Amino acid sequence: MAYKRYHLPEGFILGAAASAWQTEGWSGKKNYQDSFMDLWYKSNPELWYNGYGPAIATDFYNRYHEDVKLMKEIGINAYRTSILQKKN
Repeated sequence: MAYKRYHLPEGFILGAAASAWQTEGWSGKKNYQDSFMDLWYKSNPELWYNGYGPAIATDFYNRYHEDVKLMKEIGINAYRTSILQKKN
């Protein structure tokens, strides 16, 4: 199978984004802190790929060096994420 190559204009910003929910998982959350997505997963875990849900997430906090390297390899030159501050 032949792949067609595309060339982006010089200065083109190719980016990716992830939310805190996607990257942080359930670490340290109490039951009453469940979001809509948490509740959806708990009530329908079979709908999620291999049962993986927000408890696992991407673990970006611990794997960001590896993730950034992969983004560079595929040509991503911008990344946006959100960070949640946990309240005591």
